[in-house]
Amino acid sequence: MIILGSGASAAHGVPGMGALAARLLETSLPAAWTGEEKAEWTSFLDKLTTGADLETALQQVRPTERQTLFVAAVRREFLLPSASVLADRRSLPLTRLYRHLFDSTHATVHVVTPNYDRLAEYAADVSTFTGFSYGYLQAHNPLTAYVNGNKLFQRHALVAGGTGSGKSWTTARLLEQVADLKSANAIVFDMHGEYASLAGDGFVDLRVAGPGDIDAGRWLSVGILHVPYWLMNYEALVSMFVDRTDQNAPNQAMVMSRAIVDTNSSFLADGGHSDILANFTIDSPVPFAMGSVFATLNRLNTEMVPGARGEKQGDFYGKLSRLIQRLEGKRTDRRLGFLFAGASIADGYEWLEQAVTLLLADEPPRAVKAG
Repeated sequence: MIILGSGASAAHGVPGMGALAARLLETSLPAAWTGEEKAEWTSFLDKLTTGADLETALQQVRPTERQTLFVAAVRREFLLPSASVLADRRSLPLTRLYRHLFDSTHATVHVVTPNYDRLAEYAADVSTFTGFSYGYLQAHNPLTAYVNGNKLFQRHALVAGGTGSGKSWTTARLLEQVADLKSANAIVFDMHGEYASLAGDGFVDLRVAGPGDIDAGRWLSVGILHVPYWLMNYEALVSMFVDRTDQNAPNQAMVMSRAIVDTNSSFLADGGHSDILANFTIDSPVPFAMGSVFATLNRLNTEMVPGARGEKQGDFYGKLSRLIQRLEGKRTDRRLGFLFAGASIADGYEWLEQAVTLLLADEPPRAVKAG
C-alpha cells in the first residue's frame, strides 16, 4: 500500500496547496449549494484571507461531501495545464517504485492519493484505482474511487509529502471516514496536536499522564491515559531495568524474571483468576505489584544463608545492587509517572477492561486521539 501526499507531484513543478488556495478564492460557487453550505464556504474563505493555509482551513470547517467534490473539481481543472510536467513517466521516481514492487512478489500494488494529486495516475503503466473516497480514475472523471478498507487497515501505509502538501488533511479526512464506520477503530498518536480539531460522536481525546496528573490522581474517567509497566513484555522490562554491560546482567535478568512470575502467580491466586493462572506466561499482561518485585530483589541482594562454619552470603548477595538502583530510579522518575502510577490507578484488570473498551470497542467513540 502506497499513500501519497500532494507534495509528490509538487516536487515536479505542479502547483501545490498555496496556488490551489488562491484559485479557490477566485472561483464562483455552484448555484445549487444551500445557504448553509455557502455560509460555511464563506467562513472557509475568510480563514484563507486571514493567513490560514489551505490544509488548516479545510480541517477547521470540515467541508461537506459536495464541497469536497467541488475542491476536487477545481483542483483537477487547475492542474490540467501543468500535466505536461509529468508526461515523461519513465523519469518519475514513483514509476521506478512501481516497477520495483512489481518485480517482487506483489501481484497488485494499491496506491492512495489525495483528490488533488495526479502523480499516481501519470506514473502508473496500467489502469488502477488511485484515490480514496472523492478521488478519481485518470480516464473516468468523475467516477469516485475508493480504498479497500480491509486491505488498508491490515497493512502498513505511509502518507508522504513536503510541508504544507496535504498530509495532515489527507489523514484527517481518512480519520473522519473511519469514525463514521460501525466496526472500525483508529488510534492516533498525535504528538503535535494536529488533529485536535476533529470532533464528533466518533472521536475522543486522550492525553498521556504527566506529573501533574499523577499528583492529582487523574485517569481514564477524565481522559488521562496511563501505560502501566505490567503491560510490557519481558524483553521490554529487561531492557528498561537491566544494564546489559554489567557483569551480573544474566543473574539480574534471571532473578527479575523469577520475581515477576512469582508476583504474578500470587496476584492471580489471591484474585481468584484460576483460568489465567493456569495459562499465563511472563509476557502476559498481569497487574503485578512492582513493590513486591522490589522487595524480593532487596531480600536476595542482602540474603545470608547457613554455611559449614556459620552464615555466609547468598548466591545473589551484592549482585543485584545496580538493578535495584536502576529500578528505584525509574520508579521515582516523575517523567515516567504514566508507567508507574499511584495505588488504585491502572493497577488492575478493571482498568484494563475500561482501557480496551475505550480504545477498541465497536460502539463510539471509534477514533481515539492520544497526545
